[in-house]
Amino acid sequence: FLRGRDLSRPGQTARSANSIECARSCDAYKANDLQSTGESTTDGFDPHLHSSKRTIVDVAEQAGLSFDAGTPDPVRRLISDLLKSGDEVKDPFKSFADVLVEVKQIADSPEKFLRSYQPTPPARLKYPAGTLGRNVELGNLLEVVVRIPQGDESRNELVLVRGPSGSGKSALVRGLETPMAGWAYNVISLKFDRLAHRQPLTTITSAFDYFFSSIVERRMGLAEDENIEHMVAMLENELGSSSIVVLSHVLPSLGRLFPRIMRRVVSDTDLESLNNRQEQYLPRNVVPSDDQESESDANNTNRLHHLLRRVIHAISSRECPLIIFMDDVQWADQQSLDLLSSMLLDFDHIDHMNGDNPQCFMVIGSYRDDEVTESHILHPYLVRFAEAPTLEVTQITVGPLNERSANLLVSSALDLPVRVTRPLSAVICRKSMGNPLGIITFLDNLVQSSVIGYSLVERRWTWDITTVQGIPMDDNVAHFITQGLRQLPLTVQETIKTISCFGFSVDADFLRQLSSSPGFAGLASGLDQARALRIIDLSEGRYTFSHDKVQEGSYNLMNEEEQRDRHNRIGTESVFTTGVFEKSVLNSFDLIAIGQINKGRSLECSGDMRCKFGALNLKAAKGSVDRYDFSSALTYSQEGLRFLEPDKERWSTNYDLCLGLNETAGISCFSLALREKMQSFLLEVFENGRCHDDKIRSYFVLIRSYATMGSVDRASSKLLTVLDGLGEGLPEPHEITQAMIKHEVQTTQALLGDATEEILSLNIRGIANRRKKWSIQFMTLLLIYITAPGHKSGMTKYLPIVSSRIIKLSHQWGYSPYSAFGFTGLALSIRANSQSADNFEIARRLGALSSVICKGLKTEEMPQERFYRETHIVYLFQPLQAVAATIQELEKSCLMQGYVEFAALSAF
Repeated sequence: FLRGRDLSRPGQTARSANSIECARSCDAYKANDLQSTGESTTDGFDPHLHSSKRTIVDVAEQAGLSFDAGTPDPVRRLISDLLKSGDEVKDPFKSFADVLVEVKQIADSPEKFLRSYQPTPPARLKYPAGTLGRNVELGNLLEVVVRIPQGDESRNELVLVRGPSGSGKSALVRGLETPMAGWAYNVISLKFDRLAHRQPLTTITSAFDYFFSSIVERRMGLAEDENIEHMVAMLENELGSSSIVVLSHVLPSLGRLFPRIMRRVVSDTDLESLNNRQEQYLPRNVVPSDDQESESDANNTNRLHHLLRRVIHAISSRECPLIIFMDDVQWADQQSLDLLSSMLLDFDHIDHMNGDNPQCFMVIGSYRDDEVTESHILHPYLVRFAEAPTLEVTQITVGPLNERSANLLVSSALDLPVRVTRPLSAVICRKSMGNPLGIITFLDNLVQSSVIGYSLVERRWTWDITTVQGIPMDDNVAHFITQGLRQLPLTVQETIKTISCFGFSVDADFLRQLSSSPGFAGLASGLDQARALRIIDLSEGRYTFSHDKVQEGSYNLMNEEEQRDRHNRIGTESVFTTGVFEKSVLNSFDLIAIGQINKGRSLECSGDMRCKFGALNLKAAKGSVDRYDFSSALTYSQEGLRFLEPDKERWSTNYDLCLGLNETAGISCFSLALREKMQSFLLEVFENGRCHDDKIRSYFVLIRSYATMGSVDRASSKLLTVLDGLGEGLPEPHEITQAMIKHEVQTTQALLGDATEEILSLNIRGIANRRKKWSIQFMTLLLIYITAPGHKSGMTKYLPIVSSRIIKLSHQWGYSPYSAFGFTGLALSIRANSQSADNFEIARRLGALSSVICKGLKTEEMPQERFYRETHIVYLFQPLQAVAATIQELEKSCLMQGYVEFAALSAF
């Protein structure tokens, strides 16, 4: 259940979960809680059916088991203890109910109690996989699950499973698989990791991609699945071709569902390039490089959120509801929490007029409540969820096991009746405070240290209860686990030390690559031994620890200095093995290696090597910015600067590297709203930059930061200063006269002449001059700011002048997508200054010309420019009914591309 998949079977007819049947399942789980924990009760139990050895043997024979000569030891022991007096029995029956419980336990588990005992004990204890003592919680969880098919286009379901580490939160959710067997539910599961070097959002997007990969594999089968074909049709209807292509950058398997669209939209060459850049899911940068245009990071985040909400809507229905399980949410990054919040609280992707297609999905999130304080990143999100009127939140607390449940756990592991293990389990339960992982860890350590030993005479596990009582248990489960791990063979210890450096899980191919390096030659054999001991598991191409506390305990086998050295060795050997230094584009394995180098924090290497490590971090930071992963970009930038710190003359000896790292760090801080940090990085650039052009991107960030804080006038003033440095100085507001405005407008109109849309589209060429390209972009910002609410009234004089300058620069040096703002701005200026029919016609023509620029450049039209053109110009010349469909389509387009504010205005 923890792996993303659908619970329906291939070829199964789609159906909604039967609510009556499901409700009975919920009630049954709650009612059976006491019976499942081995409590002394005779409810639903007929002692006449279990009154003799023959009946027990019959039960076993019905299960297909055979017997050696003689009666099985548990049956012999049960009868013997009944015939003896209380003083003669080590673990006497306390009541007739005790007898019934033991008989029922033997009858229910014949594979354990009615088999011949082996002369040697098992290598490791085997624990039950069920949800011992959690049936009430499982019933509460099922109650929410059965509500999903009802659907609600304006209300979502969230279940928060909370409890301390090792309490069994994940096991509780896994327990859904048994009662939900055969239900047609889609499931997407993911787990956040404390130490994993994965990019933010990758945990979520990888889970979605795995889900679609399983759909692709099932679709390739011979039999057509009605559920899958319906899902694919809904995805195409919800997203459209362009959005499918965009999402295929981050969800490659989604593109594989639509080969026809991928072939039609992109050429074979482009498709190959697309597959090589799977992690880069949005094509534009927040701050443009010399050959890129900028686009707001907030807009692109909104775009991704909106598209993923549409994906969820498409793959969830009454017939196949969707469950998303997020494990260990306390380790989620802010971008992932923002996406989770958007999934649950935003509904602009749903057509409320179509009640036949509601959203039928829920999120189950588990987290360690003892680690989430008021200062924790998760806390404000939990408050927001609890207060949201459109979200139904169900809290399920997973607390300690009671002594009855703990006894059943110990009894099952030792293959002994609950009567025999009751004194032992009581001691273990008190020492571990009822924590399931603590119980298992303590019991394993007792076996490994031979405090609990296997008696060949009695053919069962035996112990001295006084000795067990005298053994202390550390409150820190991970520390106690570490003590047990130290008893393992050295080869296994070295292996799990290495794996623990990556977090809870690591890609098997990366470890295979690492094992080819001289320093990790024994890794492959150690992996096999660790798997045999069930410390780690290999599933779907990733090695995972049996529990995150086991990973923590493995990591704690090393002191801090050893941990840094291990990280550094992993990273250094990886980058030299794969030739990362020569690569222009980094893949996911390269980023893992760089992350390991950074965690190693080794400054003892040579100055040349520190520069190489700094350059690697800059390359990784720029790639993260391209993916709008600003948190990682800031981390990489800071790590790169840290490698350069020992060089006091670094701005002289490594100018380009220092410039790039500080610039990228400033961009990332701006996107993360870290204003003070941003200013410190940008100040480094302003103080040490050699020329105005080297500071241009930092000025762009600074100006945008002023505007986002509401200081539009300050941003406009800075824009005038920067434009002056680019050789495109503008007069001061008090210097602008009507004659100057008239001259600018008339000369621009004369330059355009009688140009039509066809003529302009034929003469459009892209701009190549870097300074002029930046000038047009800065002028566009000035146009946006001077028309914003709260600006100085005198600044509006710049509207016709700046618009005319943009058109003239574009005509002389070449066009960029921002050139369209010049045409629209001039049209608005002419319309505002005169209401004559001639000027209306001029404004209409300028608006029409603005629409062909992006077509001529073969680039995607900017929704914000199109919004201004459609709402301020086009509707003046056509009746509202004629443009209503266009405006409605514009609203959807703005939502799909993340421009929420323009979508809201379009809807209005």
